[in-house]
Amino acid sequence: MKEIARAGARALVGLALWLAIGQACAGPRNPDYSPPRMVQVLGYNGHMMEPFLTRDGRLLFFNNRNDPSDQTDLHVAQRMDDTSFRYLGPLMGANSAELDGVASLDTRGNFYFVSARDYASTGNTLWAGRFTGAGVVEVHPLVTDFTPKKLLRLNIDLEISADGETLYVAENRWNLLRGVPATSDITMARRDGARFIRLPNADAMMSNINTNKLEFAPATSRDGLTLYFTRLDMKALLKKRPGAFAILRATRPDTSSPWGIPQPVSVVTGHAEGPSVTPDGCGLYFHRKDGEIFHLYFTRDRACAPQ
Repeated sequence: MKEIARAGARALVGLALWLAIGQACAGPRNPDYSPPRMVQVLGYNGHMMEPFLTRDGRLLFFNNRNDPSDQTDLHVAQRMDDTSFRYLGPLMGANSAELDGVASLDTRGNFYFVSARDYASTGNTLWAGRFTGAGVVEVHPLVTDFTPKKLLRLNIDLEISADGETLYVAENRWNLLRGVPATSDITMARRDGARFIRLPNADAMMSNINTNKLEFAPATSRDGLTLYFTRLDMKALLKKRPGAFAILRATRPDTSSPWGIPQPVSVVTGHAEGPSVTPDGCGLYFHRKDGEIFHLYFTRDRACAPQ
């Protein structure tokens, strides 16, 4: 979560991000989440952020630390169990010399991610391609009607719905003097052929989600009835008060209704961001900063039927 130049663009996006299959658990009841457990990716040593578990539960995408000083790339691992994965390597075809992260994949094999590779010239950070199982091909800029054209405005992360028809994007505006985001809100767009168009009622759909704090990192259940996201109280963060970060959960009765009032996932504490939902809707992955290292964690609704 500067100067509009190649290095400056990457630094801006990197800092923004830093700050930044069923229905069993999609109902309005309050889940009973287990204490989070750290996720191990065998064969990988380093920061892990922005997890995305594929809709079939087989693969985990993540990126290393998205600090402006790092080369941020996308990586992929294969699931062994809820908290154990086997590292398969950098995600072939998706990475560039600039920041690449925040993976998302629909059930049709359409892959979406954030990249700063041409932000300096176009203002675009949203990219897409086709996932073959071994890597990403046909990488291209995502066409939308809301790519920012102004200095210090950018789209910092995204999530594609399981059916590939709805795109959730966090839009961000920066306070240049303080070097932090001034606003961050989540919007919704619908597929229109090869592009995505912002929903005309997006503000109403997200009226219970967006506040004067910073909302980003959307994650949706397979049925589209549960939304997780991160909320950051920037004032609390700058004053080093506890509780600056929170992961929240909202539901709705159907996909045409606005999201309801969100509730915090109380077992998730500390500098925690970037949720991702398991295929059955019962489990949640996220990243958390432990000291100076970002790890992945997993929690599961204990009221759900065992897998």
